[in-house]
Amino acid sequence: MENETALLRKVLTDYAIGVRPSKQVNVTCNMRLENILKLDIVEQTLSVMATLFVTWKDNRLSWNPGKWKGLSVIYPRNIDIWKPVIVHANSTG
Repeated sequence: MENETALLRKVLTDYAIGVRPSKQVNVTCNMRLENILKLDIVEQTLSVMATLFVTWKDNRLSWNPGKWKGLSVIYPRNIDIWKPVIVHANSTG
């Protein structure tokens, strides 16, 4: 845990949350259907509950695991890292 804390501190030093990465970022979205809430044949609408998984790679948050005792994954707080803007809309049409 001490090694992870030190790495997290190092990676986030001088990291600007409000600045997007300078290189193009590929964002992957996957949706898992949790539940079908309502299917209305007459209105031709479908209401569902789903979970959206969004992944991307921010190269500013990379390091050499060999220099950190093989540590290859850390879990920064959500508020400490840049996140791509995801626009979510509910629509009927």
